[in-house]
Order: sequence, then C-alpha cells, then structure tokens
Amino acid sequence: MRKKTIIILLILTLTIYALNINVQSVVEENDYRPNSLELIPHDPIEITSDSDFEVFPGTGTEIDPYVIEGYNITTTSTRGISIRGTTKYFTIRNCYVDAEENGIHIY
Repeated sequence: MRKKTIIILLILTLTIYALNINVQSVVEENDYRPNSLELIPHDPIEITSDSDFEVFPGTGTEIDPYVIEGYNITTTSTRGISIRGTTKYFTIRNCYVDAEENGIHIY
C-alpha cells in the first residue's frame, strides 16, 4: 500500500511539473509588449455605433472581434478611446493611451 501511495505521489508531482512548464511557455509567448517606438501615433478614437468599427480589422463576431491595436494615443481630450452604443465584439491591446480623464472609457 505504501509503495502505491509513493508511486501515485510521484506521478502527480511529475504531472504538476509538466503542466507548470507548459503554462510558463504559453505566458512567455503571449507576453509581448511593444515599445513606444513601435506604436503608431493616433488621434482619440470614438466609437458610437457598430459601423464606427469598420475601419479596424475584424468582423465584430466572437470568433473574429474588431481589433484596436498598436496605437499611441496621447491627447489633452477627456478620453483616449471611447466606446458606447455598440453590440459588436472588440479587443483593445498593445496600446498606450494617455488622456485627461479616462484613457479607455467603455459604457
């Protein structure tokens, strides 16, 4: 009985170790952060309807959301990115947003 317990603990330990390695490699692959020189200067973005997203890549579905990415939005306006009145799926990633009150405002 003691031998079975040791073998089970050994198998669990190896499994947990293998899972930890896999999780770390996924995090390292997805942990890309652009530096400020790679970001494209952009005016504030205001989305007030579904059609406003059409200038961004994607189709607005759960599988293919619109993507706002790679922008440096530095403004004295109240908001850098403002999104309201839409039913579409979207993702904002790898952006630097600096505005007077709200960098990103979704309501």
